[in-house]
Amino acid sequence: MAGLKTSDAFHFAGYLLGTLLGVAGLAGCRQPPMPQPIHRASAVISDERIVTLSTESEEVRNSWQIRPLDPTIRIAGKQIVIEPGQVVVDGQDVADLPSGTKKIEVAERNGRVNILADGTKICDF
Repeated sequence: MAGLKTSDAFHFAGYLLGTLLGVAGLAGCRQPPMPQPIHRASAVISDERIVTLSTESEEVRNSWQIRPLDPTIRIAGKQIVIEPGQVVVDGQDVADLPSGTKKIEVAERNGRVNILADGTKICDF
């Protein structure tokens, strides 16, 4: 490029950059969609166990209920009761809760609810 004028060099650099960006666009190179924020709430319930709720849905977050020292949780239209040895959803026993469990996670995603006890999945619905 020794014989090119400065303006020619800038035009060539612009052409080259535009070509590369165009090829990258045709190859499907684009930014992935932004992930939804995760909303969380936690409370200590009976027996000093910690319950954490999480969801990506603003609608679910606006309707969930969790209160300190109350073993009843409402999320995604379900009533979940964390009893000393079991998990009850809408009046039905759905899972045994291992003795000594200290942390219970209730995670809603796309209408499905997963419950984990100390990091181990114990049920979903």
